[in-house]
Formats: sequence, structure tokens, C-alpha cells
Amino acid sequence: MPLDITLFRVDQGGNPELIRESQRRRFKDVAVVDEVIALDEASRKLTYQLDGSRALANNISRTIGAKAKAKEAPGTDEPVPEEIREHLFELTVEQLQPLSIQQLKTLTPEYKKLIAQLEEEKEAVITQRDALVGEIGNIVHESVPVGTIQEEDEKNA
Repeated sequence: MPLDITLFRVDQGGNPELIRESQRRRFKDVAVVDEVIALDEASRKLTYQLDGSRALANNISRTIGAKAKAKEAPGTDEPVPEEIREHLFELTVEQLQPLSIQQLKTLTPEYKKLIAQLEEEKEAVITQRDALVGEIGNIVHESVPVGTIQEEDEKNA
């Protein structure tokens, strides 16, 4: 069974140095621990971006619903202003209000595409992270002597 990912997270009470020391005692690559930490941070960042993108997509849907309920005209095929497209991932409900229903509907596929892309990236990063965690052995207790049976067998041969 692989190590729990929280052991790598200092902010959640983990101790990566303990894992590094265990790797040293096993004569294994210590850099793997740093790779796991970097991949975990990347997956957490992607989760944050994914949650934010889902929230924005929900805001667009709510805004469309509110405008339709208020019997607002759907608008024309006028494109979404460039300043809105440039800051697509930082939009607030207030910034969505001036857009017509038709313009808001054109943003929905873009958000769905972004969400799918972020989910794919996140899954790839988590798969890579978990594979590396699986390569790290359990933590060696400090009472276990450093050395291997193979080393002793080679000396005695």
C-alpha cells in the first residue's frame, strides 16, 4: 500500500523530510520525494482552477436564467467584447450582466472545453504523482540498521 499523500504535505501536518530520510536509508533517489511534492502542488492548483471554472460556468447559466426570466431580449449575434474574452477566467457576475443572452450562450462551450481540458490535465498529473508515490517504500524506522543483506553477502563471498 503506498504512502498517504498527506505525508508529503507540510501544510497538512506531513513531514517530507522523514520520507527523504527513509529514501536515503534505502539507498533510493531522494529527488522522487520532491517530484511528488511538485506534482501534488500542480494537482492542487489544477483543482483550484477547475473549481473556479465550474463556478464561472454556473454563473453564466444563472445569468442566462435570470435574463430569460426577466424576459430580456436574446440579443443579436454581436460578438463578445474582446476585453471580456481576454479575462474569461476571471469574470464576475457583475461583468456578465451587460452581455446579452446570445453572447452568454457563446461563452458556455468555451467554458465546457476549458473544464474538460483542466480535468484531463488534473487526471494526468494525479496519475503521474500516484505512480511516483507507489515507487516509494514504506518509511524505514530509525531502529533499522542502515545497510543491505546484499552488501553483506557480497563481502562474505
